[in-house]
Amino acid sequence: MSTPYTDYYLAKWSRYIRIRDEGICFMCKDTLKTRRILQAHHIDRKIDCPEKALDLDNGVTLCGECHMRVVHGAVDNHKIFRVIFKRWVNRVANKKFEETYQDRLPYTEIQDE
Repeated sequence: MSTPYTDYYLAKWSRYIRIRDEGICFMCKDTLKTRRILQAHHIDRKIDCPEKALDLDNGVTLCGECHMRVVHGAVDNHKIFRVIFKRWVNRVANKKFEETYQDRLPYTEIQDE
């Protein structure tokens, strides 16, 4: 069974999520300039929802430390943070991102190709 996404598109998705969130970790609000330290986290896991793997509404920027806390912390951590992340993305991040980059960044090409 093949996946509906490739490493190329996941890297592109990750970059758009980090741009949208202005390089700020959602949890600790730290601004880390090293691209390798900031990570885009899938709110709904790729293995559970492969159709949402490239959905910009399904991501949030986390630093490496916070990402580990969410993914590898307590059993229910991911479930708890999932609700918080989704609310924030729907209310704040996407509106701000679209206002800023609508004309300059063709981020919809991820799902069109």
